[in-house]
Amino acid sequence: MIRIEGSHGAVEGAAALRRVTVRAKAVGSVVVRLEDSLDGEQVLDAARAGGPVSHFSTERPSLADRFREAVAYEAE
Repeated sequence: MIRIEGSHGAVEGAAALRRVTVRAKAVGSVVVRLEDSLDGEQVLDAARAGGPVSHFSTERPSLADRFREAVAYEAE
């Protein structure tokens, strides 16, 4: 997962990408999960195209996130 912090345009630019799932969003911040075919550089480029980025980092999914994914997968 990737966390982006910055201007409204930067956050919206990252969140609007195809092949990302928004995991958390707040004013000035978004956490997205990437599909395998997408890399962090593409997310950063989309965010920077929307405006200034003040923070960019990768995050490991929490145990709760992994559980939700497993339960959702089994339900499909």
